[in-house]
Amino acid sequence: MPLHSFLGIFLVLLSLFQGCSREEKEEHAGSDISLPPESFRIVSVEPEDAAEQVSIQTSLKVVFNSEIDQETVYPGSILLLQNSTFIQGNHEVNGKSLIFQPQDNLSHSTTYQWSVVSGIRNFNGQMLETTTRMTFKTEDYEDRIPPRLLLVTPQDNASGVAIDTSIELTFSEPILSEASMLKISLFWMPWTSIPGVSYQRF
Repeated sequence: MPLHSFLGIFLVLLSLFQGCSREEKEEHAGSDISLPPESFRIVSVEPEDAAEQVSIQTSLKVVFNSEIDQETVYPGSILLLQNSTFIQGNHEVNGKSLIFQPQDNLSHSTTYQWSVVSGIRNFNGQMLETTTRMTFKTEDYEDRIPPRLLLVTPQDNASGVAIDTSIELTFSEPILSEASMLKISLFWMPWTSIPGVSYQRF
C-alpha cells in the first residue's frame, strides 16, 4: 500500500476516535451537573387569602413543599390578629403541615389578619425566606334557638282584670320589630274576635 494512502486512512481513523472521545466527555460532563435544590416554600393555606364565611371554629393550616423541622417552629411562626389584638393559640407540626389552633372560638362577622412568618426551616436547613400575610372574614351569626314564651300578663284564668288592660307577652330574648306585627287574637266567648293593635315594648 502506498505510504500516502496509509497516512490518509490513519488520519481518518484518528479523527473519528477523537470525535467519539469528545462526545463521550461532553456526555459525562453533562451528567455531573446537579440542579439547585428547590427552595422551601408554601404550597397551600387554609383558609385562603380573602376567604369569607369562615367558621368561627376554624384552624389555620399551612402546607409546605417539604417536611418541616419542628425545632424551627416557635410561638410566633403563625400570627393571628383581629385589628391589633393577637389571638392566642397552639402550633402543631405534622410532616409538611403547620397548624395553628386558636384557644377560643373566633367572633362572628369579623375580619382577621394572619401571617406565616419567615424563619421556618425544613430538614435540609432551607429557610422560608419571606413572610406571607393574608386575611379572612368569619361567618355571620345565625340564631338557631327559637325564643321561648316566659310570661303572659294577665295570667291564664286570671280574674278581676281591668277592662282596659293590655295583654303582654315576655320572651326569653329580644324579638325583631317585624315579629311584633304578628297577629295576636283575643276572643270573647263564644269565639268572637276582639280587634286590637300589637306593638313592641323596648
